[in-house]
Amino acid sequence: MEKEHNHNHEIESASGRVLVSIFMNIIITVLEVVFGILSRSLSLVSDSMHNLSDTISGILTLWTLRLSERKHNERFTFGYRRSQIISAFVNSSVLLVIAALLIREAILRFLTPEVINVSLMLPVAVVGLIANSISVILLHSHAHNLNIRSAYLHLLSDALSSVAVVLGAIFMWIFRIYWIDPLLTVLIAIYMGYEAFEIVKESTLILLETTPSTIDLKEVEKSVCDVPGVVNIHHVHIWRLDDETTLLEAHVNVLPNTSVEETKNIRLKIEEILRKDFGIAHTNIQFECNEHLEDKLIKDH
Repeated sequence: MEKEHNHNHEIESASGRVLVSIFMNIIITVLEVVFGILSRSLSLVSDSMHNLSDTISGILTLWTLRLSERKHNERFTFGYRRSQIISAFVNSSVLLVIAALLIREAILRFLTPEVINVSLMLPVAVVGLIANSISVILLHSHAHNLNIRSAYLHLLSDALSSVAVVLGAIFMWIFRIYWIDPLLTVLIAIYMGYEAFEIVKESTLILLETTPSTIDLKEVEKSVCDVPGVVNIHHVHIWRLDDETTLLEAHVNVLPNTSVEETKNIRLKIEEILRKDFGIAHTNIQFECNEHLEDKLIKDH
């Protein structure tokens, strides 16, 4: 009961901090868009797009935090945990599109450069940097939670891009070299695109139920077959429910005349090995005796 109370308190505390960061990002996004247009600073507008993605990310994080408190039911027997993966995929896909559009605009600005009003751009860029830094500090203590960590990394990357915008504004103010603005836009967009692509790739692999890259099926086979009484393992499927939970289902052949009690002990030993050595939290094992002895680790369908 105490553990559940602490868990609920953790979610409440984290939700409050995420909510504060959402409101701060909304304000900064509006300010940077307005003053980015007025000052003709494309890098400030691009930073606002990054802030917008942080706002969306924060909203999705808050939603999935609340959703994760719901229990599984007859329709959602695995619960609602995979909703986090879907939201990550959608959010990052949108971010990829934004990055591509920013690069296009930057190329056009290179071809037709404009004078930047640094006196308007610089103060807003500094305010954006301060706000992003505060948001990073707010979520830092909860970054051990993977869901919150994704939002935390979004904010951290945005704080770094804000640093680039501020430095660019100072550079333009001193040297009057305005092509630095579209150059910074391209660099920020490339970073955003890379970050988004990695999340899209990872979430796609989870949704396709691929075997995690950290798990070697041959090592799983060897470890299971080393358990006394096991003949072989086949029809193996390993996949992730989300970025934290790995599952396995498999058929395991045991020696003839193995009793029910011995089979139970074999199952417990296999589950312990899979949990400790491979991080597989949930297993579904079908035991067989002298069946499918020639079947492969991965069944050809």
